[in-house]
Amino acid sequence: MNDDVLRAAWLSRAANDDETVSTSTIGAVLHEAHLRSQRERGVRILLASALLLLCPVLLWAAAHGRVPLIRGAYALMAAGVGIGVFAEWVWLRWSRLVAPGPVDMRSQVRTIVSVLASQSQLLRAALFWCAPIFAGAGMIAYWIAQAVSVTEGVALAVGIGVAWTIAAAKSRAKARAIDEQRSRFEQVLAELSASEL
Repeated sequence: MNDDVLRAAWLSRAANDDETVSTSTIGAVLHEAHLRSQRERGVRILLASALLLLCPVLLWAAAHGRVPLIRGAYALMAAGVGIGVFAEWVWLRWSRLVAPGPVDMRSQVRTIVSVLASQSQLLRAALFWCAPIFAGAGMIAYWIAQAVSVTEGVALAVGIGVAWTIAAAKSRAKARAIDEQRSRFEQVLAELSASEL
């Protein structure tokens, strides 16, 4: 989403049509969305690169693992990484839907609200769509406990559980932030609807 183009389109429309919607409200919501996307852009690039590099490594490990349990674990982790790449692709595709187009401001805000709701649901489901990665790592922890050391296997399993819990908590926190942003856009939508009456 190009926030500058979106801001210019909305602010010029509001000024030209003498709508009663507060341009400061629209500007504040867009400014906050722009800052959030700027902060996330670098992290998203790093994570996407890591996932794309990790998938071939996991597939190689699945093909050349020592025992069937390890091969299965790496295959499961590779499937989880593939799901993560697909989720990122869906996220970016939804993000492009909010780019300004040849529609009125109200339709554009309604589209943004819908996309933000979908992105929030995707993040809330992250606990489940990233489960194959953690399940595969858990299988490796089980193998380590059986073949190497129970202490090391249990330590790895606890670390995996903590990592899964942290990932779930962060995705839920991000979903709440998106819900807050969506509620601000819903307020703008309500102002737009009220101004048309």
